[in-house]
Amino acid sequence: MAPAFGAAALGASLVVIFGAYALVTGVLDTGPDLLQNVGKYGFLGVAAGGLAVTLLFFVVGLIIGKTTTR
Repeated sequence: MAPAFGAAALGASLVVIFGAYALVTGVLDTGPDLLQNVGKYGFLGVAAGGLAVTLLFFVVGLIIGKTTTR
């Protein structure tokens, strides 16, 4: 299970980096196209996307962990 949780942590860190990017662009009052498109989904859409990325990384890590164990 360690590879699965490690991969989930990697996915969550990518979501946090994206959130930091959104924060910085908000503070600098710029509007990149990426954030304008993501903004159309609202808070729940963005939160569901972050959860989906984390779960996807978890499943991939679980599969890799199961196939590489002896």
